Amino acid sequence: MKLNKANATGAMSILAFTSSWFVIFSAVFSDSLNSKSPFIVFYIVAGIGIVLNVIAFIQGKKKNSYMLGYELGFIGDVLFLIGGSFTLTAIILLIISAVFIFFDSV
Repeated sequence: MKLNKANATGAMSILAFTSSWFVIFSAVFSDSLNSKSPFIVFYIVAGIGIVLNVIAFIQGKKKNSYMLGYELGFIGDVLFLIGGSFTLTAIILLIISAVFIFFDSV
């Protein structure tokens, strides 16, 4: 299996941002809405995802692999970093990105 960092990037992004929905909804229905600490974790994960997508993009370019998965992953991470209103779009892009990345590594 090639590009293991790319596979890890796709899986990490999907799991982290899908779990963010549960944190957001639990914060809405609890008293911790004034606390921003649970959301900081997801912004850190988005930043790490951007860095990992750039690294995977550079590795994939050297190996002449299909680049659409890395580009969609980068866009999805940036959308999540911009704001919570783009969360659904970011998750959809990250799922599509992971599919392309997984198909490329098989």
